[in-house]
Amino acid sequence: MAYKYGKKTDEIDVQVNSNTLYADLLYQHGDFSKALSILRDNLKTDFEFDKLALANTYLTMSNCFEGLKQWDSAYTYFKKYSTGSESLLQEAANKNIADAEAVYQNRQKNLLISTKNIELKNAAKQKLYLFIALSLVLLIALLLFFIYRNKRNTAKILDEKNKTLATLNSDLHQANQTKAKLFSIIGHDLRSPINQVHQFLKLQQLNPNALSEQDKAKLNQKIQTATGSLLETMEDLLLWSKTQMNEFTAKPQTFNLYETLLPVQHLAQLNIDAHNIQLQNQIPQNILVNTDVQFLQTIYRNLLQNAIKATPQGGQIMVSAQQNEQTLLTIFNTGEAFTQQQFEAYLNTEANSQSLHGLGLRLVQELAEKINAKVVFAAKENGTEVTVVLG
Repeated sequence: MAYKYGKKTDEIDVQVNSNTLYADLLYQHGDFSKALSILRDNLKTDFEFDKLALANTYLTMSNCFEGLKQWDSAYTYFKKYSTGSESLLQEAANKNIADAEAVYQNRQKNLLISTKNIELKNAAKQKLYLFIALSLVLLIALLLFFIYRNKRNTAKILDEKNKTLATLNSDLHQANQTKAKLFSIIGHDLRSPINQVHQFLKLQQLNPNALSEQDKAKLNQKIQTATGSLLETMEDLLLWSKTQMNEFTAKPQTFNLYETLLPVQHLAQLNIDAHNIQLQNQIPQNILVNTDVQFLQTIYRNLLQNAIKATPQGGQIMVSAQQNEQTLLTIFNTGEAFTQQQFEAYLNTEANSQSLHGLGLRLVQELAEKINAKVVFAAKENGTEVTVVLG
């Protein structure tokens, strides 16, 4: 049936396979000649792509010739079978080697791919670790920056507080010194005139008839001098206390110099007359100045009082002024000379700052500084000249 089907079909492979099966069947039944006839037909077919079928055909033909006792032909076809088999075996071996090599290469490629994948994974991990490390470094840097900034701000705040505290301590120390000076001056200079007034009044009260009219007049003169001194001292103390306050500032205004200083001279006139001093006022009546009135009057009053105290009985005091780019107010008195060095020494000596005389000079200097004026003492041949330079 297979042989008949192979005859009818147009497919060469099917025909060859059916002929080969039929020839094998004939060989097995001993019909060697017919089997050889069919196999010779197969040899007419191209076996380029089926070497195994060709080798099997040669083997069957060799067996058929062996059955016919044709040994030469049998050997010839067996040799062809052997050659074909060797070729097939070589091809199979080559194919196996090629397949093995292909498998090996595939394994190498897979191993290389795996290695590359591992390297890529390691590189990705390294990148991740590097990113995390950089992030941590950046975070630490930010934390250090914030810590440094906070420490710097804290140090700045502490420094400002320390400066403020130092300023407060300095102000407190200065206030304590001012208070000590104030109490020292009160105890030293106010107590003496008050005690004199108290003693004079007590003497008059206890034994009024024991004093003559002339003694009473002298006593009244002493009481007036003591109370005047007390009043001047209290005014100096009050004004000096104000100068120690930062809020005590000058309030400049324009005024006539002669008219402003004349009332100060009138208040000192009793003291001038008591010392038999001749006062000459040579201030021009047309000079205008711009400064603080109260400050300048206090400066003039203290300098005039010092001049009166320094001038001997029957001496002279001369007040003058001149105005160019600056206004110069000058007070000259006869008597013992008083120099600029002595003036500065009084200002720098703590003991003098705690007495009425030292307080008056210190008050003159501090008020002069507040109105941008300058006080200059100069020793003359027969006395002292002090000049107030007004800007």
